[in-house]
This record gives sequence, C-alpha cells and structure tokens, in this order.
Amino acid sequence: MKHHKNKLNTLSVSFIILLIFSNTLSAQEKKTLPAIDFVYEYAVVDPSIDSETDQKIKERVKTMVQQYAYSSDFGEYTGEFSAEKYEIFSNLFTNNARVTNYILKKPGLLETYQYTGFIWDNIRPKSLDQKFKNGELLSIEKDASGNYRCNVILFIDVNSIYDEKTKVLGTKSATRRIELKGLVIMESGIIDAAKFVEMKGKGGGSQESNILLSAGALYGLGALSGGSNRGFNNVKPSTNCIGLYADVSKGIGASGKWQIWAGLGYQSLNINTDITGKYNGNVNDVSNFVDNIIRNAYNGNTFPGGPASSDVFITGINSGEENISGATLLTGALGIGYQMKAGLKNKLMIKAGLVPTFFTGVSKGNRNIDFLGYELPQFSNFPDIKELEDNGLDQEYSFSASGNNIPGQEKLITAENNFSLSVLLAPSIQIPIGFSWGLDIGVAYSLGLTNLFNHTPADNNFLGRESKESQSIIQDYLPASKHNQFQARVGIFLTLN
Repeated sequence: MKHHKNKLNTLSVSFIILLIFSNTLSAQEKKTLPAIDFVYEYAVVDPSIDSETDQKIKERVKTMVQQYAYSSDFGEYTGEFSAEKYEIFSNLFTNNARVTNYILKKPGLLETYQYTGFIWDNIRPKSLDQKFKNGELLSIEKDASGNYRCNVILFIDVNSIYDEKTKVLGTKSATRRIELKGLVIMESGIIDAAKFVEMKGKGGGSQESNILLSAGALYGLGALSGGSNRGFNNVKPSTNCIGLYADVSKGIGASGKWQIWAGLGYQSLNINTDITGKYNGNVNDVSNFVDNIIRNAYNGNTFPGGPASSDVFITGINSGEENISGATLLTGALGIGYQMKAGLKNKLMIKAGLVPTFFTGVSKGNRNIDFLGYELPQFSNFPDIKELEDNGLDQEYSFSASGNNIPGQEKLITAENNFSLSVLLAPSIQIPIGFSWGLDIGVAYSLGLTNLFNHTPADNNFLGRESKESQSIIQDYLPASKHNQFQARVGIFLTLN
C-alpha cells in the first residue's frame, strides 16, 4: 500500500512539473513570438465559411507563421542551437509533412522527421543564419470532409549553406531569397490543433535579382529660368502639368537596399508667361504691323477723313501674357536608389537620377497683349516720330485687345522640338496592401540642367519680326528656359520576383 502511495506521489509531482514546464514554455513562446510582416486580409475565402470562423482561422494561421518565423533558425540570440525552438518547429508539422531543405546547395524535399533529423545531426550546436522577410495568407478552402485548407506564401532571406561533401555549415555574404509555399490543414471544430502538412520552397537566388515596378500619376508645378533680353525684363514663365510615370528598380549588393533604376514618363505641360510691366521697347523700332486708322487733323494739318495706312511703333506693354497649353514632355530616367524600412511594413525609397527630356507638340495656346506705342499715318508731310517727340508729344496710343489685325494677339503659339537634361530626386513611401503590391506615394523635384526650349534669339525687338509671329516669346526673346519642377506622385508598386 505504501509502495503504491509513493508511486502515486511521484506521478503527481511529475505531472505538476510537466504542467509547470508546459505553461512556462507556452508563456515564453507567446512572449518571444516576433511581430512579422504577414498579411491575411486579402485571402480568398470559401463563401460557406462564416465570418467568425474565418477570423479564427486567419488568427491561427498568423500565429503558426509567427511560430515558424521564430523557430525556423533553431538558434538562440547568441547563435547557439536552441532546443526550445527545435521543439516548437517540430510541433508545427505533421510527421509526414513535406518540407524543403533549403540549407543544401541543391535543395531537396524531405519529410518533417528527416528534416529535423538533419538539423539535429548536422547543424547542432550551431544555428541557421536567416531572417523571415514577409508572407501572406492566399486562400482558405473547405474540402469534402469539412476540413479547412489554408495556403500561405512566405519569403525568407538565408545566408547559411551546408556543403554535403565537406559536412560543413557555412555562411555566404550574398543573401538568398527563398520562397516557401505552405499548406495548413485544420479540422472543423479544433482549429487550434492545426498543422502544416507542406512547406515547399524554391528560389535561392541573390537578393540582387529583386525587381520592383512602380507606376502612377503625377501633378507638377514649376518655373522656367527665363531672364532679361531685348526689351523684356526679368520674365519668369510658370508651368503646371499632369502626367504618368513608370519606374523599374533592381536591388544590388548583398542586402538589396541599394538599387539601380530606370524610368519613363509623360507630361501634358501648360506654360504661362506673364509680361505685364516687363517690356520696354525702343521707340525707334517699328513693328512689322501696318494698321488702318482714321485721323482728321494733327497740329493744324488736315488729312483725308477715311482710313489711312499707318506704321505701328511699340514702346511698352500695359498688360500681357502668353499661354502654351498641352505641350508634350517625354522623359526617361536612369539613376540609383536606396530602400529602407519606415515602420513595421512600410518602406522608404529614395531615388536620384539623370532625366533626358524631349519637348514637343507645342501647337496650342494664345497671346493677348495691350501695347503702348504710336501709330503714324504714312504721309510724306506727316511728322515723323522724332519730330513728334521734339514737339512734346506725351500721350501714347493704347492698342486694345480687340479688333482685326491687332499687334500681339495670337490664337496659336508654336515652338520647336528640343532635347534637355535635368536631375531628379524622388522620395516615396511604399505601403503594402497585398503580398507583392501596394501604394507608392511620394514627391519629386527636378532641377533643369539645360534649356527646355530651343532658343532662336531675334535680332530686333518684339514684334519686329517679319514672320513667325506665332512663335513663342520664350523661344525667340528669353535667354534661358531651364525647367525646375515639383511633383506630387500617387501610384502602385509591384514586386516582380
């Protein structure tokens, strides 16, 4: 009787110790599980699964992935083998689950007990040099037996590699990106007993092969450098645009943080040139306009009462502007970038590069100007401009913006095509939505290095040209047109591999 009592006490103590160890392990497991980049909100869910069960399944899968992320390196923070992680990893899988051994130079598919046996025999007392990157729950299905089948995709960056010939675990500086596709089976009613039955991997290429595509729309505000030339003073045209951009970047280096990138863009550009109060003409310069005016008398001389031809002399501008609408900018880009974390999931991408631009399609716009000047009838006995000035003529004629053949009024503005160069700095925040895509929100600033317009300097003052009156003031009279621009950008990014 006493023997049985002692045996019972021993079993009770053993059970209590086991219970305490189990609870301690469970508490430690919960405490040390990492926060991970894992998305389940966009999973395709069998419509027969109610919302409450759906949420329980998603939470359970996320916990399992957290446990996998925590335990799959089998190591303590010191780099030594962790028996605790070994146990957690083993309990995540059924015994006959198929698992890819991605530590080998030629990865192979093993059953769980074979893989854990490989770790125990060949990796211990060391651990694996790897890092869980991100993952996503792709779908939740319900099979004919009523069990739930959950498909996940995970990405792990691995530096460890095992040489089967030398039986040595090594570490490579070039990180390999491993893609794992896992299958979780859950029995209806006992979701917490879920297990992985499959974790198949592929990849192994360096992170240098990561390719990221970003594309979207932009709105820009800017200015041309302009300047002063032949009567125009400190003119600085302003610009605005809407457009599209598309960039592709490729990670370089072991970490993949540094990028090389190239891009294409399109802008529909509007240019406004305000010249109010910014023009002083030479009073001796006659324009190419000949107007018809009615004058009956001047300084005692009588002239015919009908219309008379007159020369137009421009001396200044009351008000005026030139507008170009819908010009086309086609841009390319080539440069370097750097990517870093901005919170748990978001990333900050900073790009810098050289931007060649083709400026074309200037065939829309208008010019409206109210001039100050003189109209002098073309009669031999009519005083010339010098005589008028010498006699104290102090009231100039204002040419209104209405009527026929009014100088300065153009309904079509043209300019020659031209290539130019600028430099670009473009920071953006990438916000994941799905596993391999998300929002790309940012700004950009471009600094012009060469002129946007192909400048063809006129040899005379404004309106002294004999032809091409519709040609832009910017092209013919301003000394420079380097284009500086600020952009707001909104788009999407997509991981291509």
